[in-house]
Amino acid sequence: DMAGRKGAAAAGKPLTCCQVLRHRHEHSMWLVSNGGVFDATLFMHEHPVGPMPILRGAGRDNTDDMAMHSGAAQEIWQKLKIGHLKACPKRGFGYFVPPKEKCVIM
Repeated sequence: DMAGRKGAAAAGKPLTCCQVLRHRHEHSMWLVSNGGVFDATLFMHEHPVGPMPILRGAGRDNTDDMAMHSGAAQEIWQKLKIGHLKACPKRGFGYFVPPKEKCVIM
């Protein structure tokens, strides 16, 4: 099952909004939440209510959607993470919420 799947080895890979938008169909579905990019292609058919909620998330920011999920569901999201959003030279972050900057002063 997809819940046990590890994120891609390149979980820290920077991806632009243009790259993400190429993956918004049932054969390749990437979602964005909190600046992270998640490959939900294989999981969408395992989603408890079917693929429609994931298909509706195509091409838009899903930060609010992730926040409403249980802790267990958020752990599944993290296993699907393949990268993080970076600004595109032409479109910036597009319709997606940019990742929050991490504080470097501790």
